[in-house]
Amino acid sequence: MKDITDPSDFKHTAIPNLAELDVLERCYICKEFFRAPVITGCHHTFCSQCIREYLITNNLCPLCKTEVYESTLKRDVLLEEIVECYKKIRPLLLKNLDEKDQQKKRQREVSVEISDSDSEVEVVDAKKAKTSTEVPDIKPPSASKEESAPDLVECPICSRKMDAERLQTVHIDACLSGKDEPPPVRNGNGRSSISSFFTPVKSASPTPTPSITKSHPAQQRQPSEELKPAPKRLQKLDFASLSTPKLKAKMAALKLSTFGTRHQLELRYNKFFVLHNSNCDSQYPVPQHALRQQLKQWEVSNPVFTNNGSLRYNDDILDSNFSSTEWLKKYDAEFKELVKQAKGNAS
Repeated sequence: MKDITDPSDFKHTAIPNLAELDVLERCYICKEFFRAPVITGCHHTFCSQCIREYLITNNLCPLCKTEVYESTLKRDVLLEEIVECYKKIRPLLLKNLDEKDQQKKRQREVSVEISDSDSEVEVVDAKKAKTSTEVPDIKPPSASKEESAPDLVECPICSRKMDAERLQTVHIDACLSGKDEPPPVRNGNGRSSISSFFTPVKSASPTPTPSITKSHPAQQRQPSEELKPAPKRLQKLDFASLSTPKLKAKMAALKLSTFGTRHQLELRYNKFFVLHNSNCDSQYPVPQHALRQQLKQWEVSNPVFTNNGSLRYNDDILDSNFSSTEWLKKYDAEFKELVKQAKGNAS
């Protein structure tokens, strides 16, 4: 069974504001994480399948009521990648936050036990804290380094300690003449560090710079995937101008079932139309046979197909005359039972 996720999972954690991030990555229509998200002309984002099903019977944005057309929907590839990444790390976030909450709880319990113990423990702790604040005598790091270095020798003139090579080559002459000691030379050709910085380094065997850079993981594709043409979108049909034989011919070309009443044929085509075009919007599309399998599962759960079309037309959720009030009254008990089961599984 698929785990039920909800933004309220973060409400009682150490970072309750993560609930706001969780809400921003969910579709306004289905309340689930975005699947193949698309953005409308009014700059609102929905799941491709959710908004396409909504636009079959209503051409107004669910949020701002601005007129929206299916042709204006644009894919949001970056958001889909972000949501997929967030779905992977979300369980780890909840697990780590829960462990931190348990550690804080244990620390509070320990602090309460210490505060309830004898006062003698507090006196001892205070004494330990006082002694720990005393600063011990620490020798300067320079002196300790000079004493610990075995290769240093003392200059007979100024009594400074340094390595023997520096004393013989540079220091002794400068010390006798009373001049400042020249700065140390890093390389053997006598050039300073600044001049050597701007001088290009010649290599005996230069290595050519690579001409191909590593691309973003989302842009890496296999050669077979690059040669595969983009799937062609289906067009919305004007059923009023199509006869039943022509409608069946179009559905047969898509390898869809042509059995059923005219109303069932139209519903079946519209559902596959939504599934196919939303699959084209996804970064992770599924093959056509998987879409047809989803269509069969939808038909099994749809009363219009299970009751041989005996259900009234305005009882279909895709109908413009659909009454949400009557639907809620009819299935109110089942909704409450599902909510109860969901909360039990989440806990």
